Amino acid sequence: MVLSRVRSEQKSLADLEFSVLSVPAPGETECGDAWHLRKIDGRLWAMVVDGLEHGPLAAVAAAEAVRLFCKNSPETPVGYLEAAHLGLQSSRGAALAVAEIDFSLHELYYAGVGNIVSSIVAPAGGSRSLISHNGIVGVRARKLQQFDYKWHESDLLVMHSDGMSGRWKLDQYPGIALADTGLIAALLYRDSKRGRDDTTVLVVRLQHP
Repeated sequence: MVLSRVRSEQKSLADLEFSVLSVPAPGETECGDAWHLRKIDGRLWAMVVDGLEHGPLAAVAAAEAVRLFCKNSPETPVGYLEAAHLGLQSSRGAALAVAEIDFSLHELYYAGVGNIVSSIVAPAGGSRSLISHNGIVGVRARKLQQFDYKWHESDLLVMHSDGMSGRWKLDQYPGIALADTGLIAALLYRDSKRGRDDTTVLVVRLQHP
């Protein structure tokens, strides 16, 4: 189990409040999910990947998706998905989603393929689901499309793999959206995990640095 709290080892992320919980499937020692955060020209990029099925081969696919994410500076989320689709063709493939956050314009640009569930959650209540298309990156991805969203200070970006049900609602826990992101991630995992697959949940508080 990996839980990263608000202080990152990366200096560029030191002013970012985020937490991530990543847990292998029962009986596995390697997690087939992966995640990464990075800043490029002052913008935050977040990605979550779920290698197909679970176990070592899923972990290989997820690790390659992260390597490709770190290797170059993508211009758009769709541009990264295009590169990942080519780069993962020798693997079993993955579900993959990436978000680019513009702090100055309060905009979020998002593209996803497969069953990564992502939402923008308002502290005062309510959430918006971010749209992904069906498919498997590296195997079949018929449509790569970017969607643009507005966000407000202190909104949460929540991204998770299908090891968790997507039916959660933070409104069921009054005041929790204002809590520490580590508590939010742990609560979502505790109450929404399916218990039969790799599980990763990433929670980022969207605030201008």
